Amino acid sequence: DNTAVVSIFYGFMLFLGFLGAGFNPAFHDIIAHKVKLQSRSFVHNTVYSGQQLGSVLATVGVNISIDQFGWRVTFAIAGGICLCVAITWRLVVDRDMPDVDNTRKSHGDPADDVRLSSVVVTRGASADETAPPSASAALFTPYEKWRTVLTSPAFLVICLNHFGAVWVSRVASNWGPTFLHAQEGIPFKDLGYLASIPNLLSFFVIAGSGVLTLHLIKRRQWTVVGVRKFAQGLGLGIPALALIWMNYATSKYLVIGLLLFSGALQGLAFGGYHCNHIDIAPDPNMASLMYSITNSIGQISGVVEPLVDG
Repeated sequence: DNTAVVSIFYGFMLFLGFLGAGFNPAFHDIIAHKVKLQSRSFVHNTVYSGQQLGSVLATVGVNISIDQFGWRVTFAIAGGICLCVAITWRLVVDRDMPDVDNTRKSHGDPADDVRLSSVVVTRGASADETAPPSASAALFTPYEKWRTVLTSPAFLVICLNHFGAVWVSRVASNWGPTFLHAQEGIPFKDLGYLASIPNLLSFFVIAGSGVLTLHLIKRRQWTVVGVRKFAQGLGLGIPALALIWMNYATSKYLVIGLLLFSGALQGLAFGGYHCNHIDIAPDPNMASLMYSITNSIGQISGVVEPLVDG
């Protein structure tokens, strides 16, 4: 019964959506509580690079599984893995976090305390970079904190960048294989492996950029704001130019290279807007919900982009 199959598949994808909605914001919350400002993009990118590698292994594994066992068993295996991950998350992850202000004061590290001021929220800097002495974020009410965040230029720019980043990635992932098949004559049976290459390259880009951001901040004395702008500018600007260039390239191999290069280099943005929620959160407990808001805006691209592109 096709209706039953489609309904089950839809329910499965909905469950995956809940899984992602749980993991990603919670991870931002954990970083906000546990990781110092200078090292956040390193920890953030290390974990997300593993997500890219998992995509590659899943793509290759699914291709092998379909050949060996067929579609039904393949979906059953994927569902079993997803269920195990959900159970593990429920049993292992503990939401109880130490008070960040008290922890830092006990370690004699008050400079890492992110304060609620227009300078901090607007520029995403730490107290030791630009912020004047001000009251701790703990002295402000939740309403005051959220009002400051939701009206700050920095947060609005993150929302805009999240929307744009998802749009570019959807163009490459949704239409890239179709483009290569229609324009370059590449057989469909080869597109699955070809489509996994950007994720493999992104693994190295995201992990490497995490190390690079740590080096620039700690060794080269770059500001966190400067590093975020640098990563974001390259992570969206160069892939956009590559996608434009791809339309005028005459060599099949150059077209393929530009498409793969565009998909891979978007991983640099993980050290930009994707991590920036944590930097500007006046309260560590707000980082997860701030990510949820911008991600909801970003995922609108996933709906609108195919409709606009026809």
